[in-house]
Amino acid sequence: MSAIIIYLIIYFLYAGAMYRLFQKAGIKYPWFAFIPVCSTIGMLWVIGKSGWNIFWQLVPVVNVIFAIIWGIRFFQAYGKSGWWMLWAVLPLSDIIFAIMFLIWGYGSKTQYVGVPTDPAAAARRKATMGRIGKALREASKDDDFDPPDFSPPDFN
Repeated sequence: MSAIIIYLIIYFLYAGAMYRLFQKAGIKYPWFAFIPVCSTIGMLWVIGKSGWNIFWQLVPVVNVIFAIIWGIRFFQAYGKSGWWMLWAVLPLSDIIFAIMFLIWGYGSKTQYVGVPTDPAAAARRKATMGRIGKALREASKDDDFDPPDFSPPDFN
């Protein structure tokens, strides 16, 4: 019984830190931090990705690679070095990672600085999305079809 109480205390401390980080990033639904799958979706929103990317977590091996990449980008969105993710993946160093995460979440010094972008990659992504939108518009000239927006949501 006491193990369950300890687990719940740790869970709510961690979720509270994530809640505060979501608030700092301006996420519309910071309470997603308290729901296990939704907290990952919120993390994806912080790094500028669509929530649909969570389905990569269902693919073996790929899920570990994406989790590491997303973790690095999450840290960079708050002005932290991506090397902090090393503490999350090394054996027996999770306690250091958890303590630092709690300090960042509850501390006032950690601020959201935005998602780092590579200008060339952003230009390629914009051009690709423009071609997709143009193709959809041309394919549906006879009716009032509005092509979907393929960009990640903007919650700021």
